[in-house]
Amino acid sequence: MNFLILSLLPLLVVSRDFDDSSCSSSEESGGGGPHRPPGGGGGGGGDGRGCPSGWLRFRRPSGVWCVLVGHRAQADGMLTQAAAEAICQSHGATLTGFQNYEERMAVANEGLKHIATLKKLVGGLWVGATNNAGCKEKSCGPLGTFRWTDGSTSGTSGFGWGTGEPDNLNWPGATACIQQLIMHPSFATSNDGLAAWRTNFKHGDLDKYQCTTPAGPAARLYACGKRGSR
Repeated sequence: MNFLILSLLPLLVVSRDFDDSSCSSSEESGGGGPHRPPGGGGGGGGDGRGCPSGWLRFRRPSGVWCVLVGHRAQADGMLTQAAAEAICQSHGATLTGFQNYEERMAVANEGLKHIATLKKLVGGLWVGATNNAGCKEKSCGPLGTFRWTDGSTSGTSGFGWGTGEPDNLNWPGATACIQQLIMHPSFATSNDGLAAWRTNFKHGDLDKYQCTTPAGPAARLYACGKRGSR
């Protein structure tokens, strides 16, 4: 019942301030095309606070950082990390990292709206990170295995891993990537053969993952980031 109610909630633009970050919300993207900000916003619109309409707004030590959480409205959820990056670039952005815990959880909570739209209880959200040299297979620890790639995120406070992550799996491809697990509260009691995720991850945790995996979980999301105008 809670899942059905959540899926009917309108997407609101809200604002809240933290010491290092503040945010306002995103919207869904339909079809396979670019995400369109609400209200005809486009790149030059916005909420008057430095970000386009429909983007989360964070204040970082380096200035305002804008984040768009989205999905492609496809039943199979197919979306590789490279395809997610291409979507971000179409918005003049790149896959974002997380400056701190507050950013990571704000994006995760925004992701809940998208998995509700997709009628899923769990989703995987691509973020902007790549493994450090020598750390693709063997873990170099929770703070040393990956680095952020968006050109703005600094430090390691935004890393928050599931149990045993980053692991020592040697995923195919030249690099490893990170997905964030988006989990509705009802996922904890669902019967879908994904017990290992429920045991090792909680909502908002990060997972070392194969960059070329288009699904798994099937609901695929992305978080794009770019510098704000203020």
